Amino acid sequence: MEPATHTEVTAIVHEMLDVTPATTRKTVLLVSPDGADRERFGGWLESGGIDPINCPGPHAPEFSCLGTSNCACPLVGLADVAVLDMRRLPGLATPGRPGWRLLRYYLEHGKPVVLIADRYRKPRFRPEQVFLLRPNPGRESLLLAVRAVLREAATW
Repeated sequence: MEPATHTEVTAIVHEMLDVTPATTRKTVLLVSPDGADRERFGGWLESGGIDPINCPGPHAPEFSCLGTSNCACPLVGLADVAVLDMRRLPGLATPGRPGWRLLRYYLEHGKPVVLIADRYRKPRFRPEQVFLLRPNPGRESLLLAVRAVLREAATW
């Protein structure tokens, strides 16, 4: 059996998630290792008219996933923006570490990113690419951040 192509994998993911691309609603890839946070943030996004796709992201001990391994992740193509909860992922500011690789992966695929992080310095990214939220953001903060990066991304 031959491996599935990217197009086939994307079609399978659409079918599994029962996702039909919407023309008016935006889609957010919500990456957080904490299931309760994913549910809370996802509920806020849905109530704000934005469709979330939940992803647990990389887990300890290897902190690997398709994105950190620089493999084709079928979820990235479905999303207009990524919200990354980086509070438990090491190495956000260090090239080659899992946090840095995941952030770079989404940016290299043309996705604006909303980062939820304890600490982050903005060395190399344009402000319209990365929006930083402090830990435990509120509903309005998350919605404003997602809408801001979507608005900026429309001008790219």
